Amino acid sequence: MLETKSWTYECAECRKQTSITAGTVMHGSKLSLSMWFRAAYLMATHPDGLSAMELQRQLDLGSYKTAWQLTAKLRRAMVDHNNFSRK
Repeated sequence: MLETKSWTYECAECRKQTSITAGTVMHGSKLSLSMWFRAAYLMATHPDGLSAMELQRQLDLGSYKTAWQLTAKLRRAMVDHNNFSRK
């Protein structure tokens, strides 16, 4: 792992850098991975679906916009589970 960038790894041979979230819906997000996984768990286990407002309340997110974007990205990823890349 690189000292300057958290969750970033560099190949010792080619020096190419990558992160554990590269190519996923989580890439570039300011939310912690634990927040993403908590949100995914809540959305996947809620029997009647979960609104952005309810997700905001349950995760104590500061803004509705953040909750809405999080639910939208997770819904897209859940619908197309073979393509977990960000769009």
